[in-house]
Amino acid sequence: HAARERNRWSQRPAIWPVRGRLTSGFGYRFHPLIKRRMFHEGIDIANEPWTPIQSTADGVVSFSGYKPDYGNTVIVDHYGNGYKTVYAHLEQSAVSEGVPVGRGDIIGYLGNTGRSTGPHLHYEVRHMGRFVNPFDYILPTDMMVD
Repeated sequence: HAARERNRWSQRPAIWPVRGRLTSGFGYRFHPLIKRRMFHEGIDIANEPWTPIQSTADGVVSFSGYKPDYGNTVIVDHYGNGYKTVYAHLEQSAVSEGVPVGRGDIIGYLGNTGRSTGPHLHYEVRHMGRFVNPFDYILPTDMMVD
């Protein structure tokens, strides 16, 4: 029973993916490039290029490559439990598709690729195919999750 609960929690996003300054939250905002109100599916965290980015939960890399708007992107599937996390605008990925990753593993480096206004990480949490607020999945740093 305890092992099953530990596995379930290890596969649920729970930590900050990168250190930095929050520049945009989840929800409606005025898009800085398109110049109109749009829904922002994740959060943006700014920092210096090449700042390491961590997987926020255990999973397997389901995509590592380039997407036109997102630039260099890594998507982690958290073992079929309905959660996926997206890490976009990377300078470079550090993982390949099919590679298992653990919470805290470095999966890439912060960059400015794709449709971006400066170096930052665009981070999304998806549950059962729906965008959810990443803040609901970031536990306080003094809470133990593993």
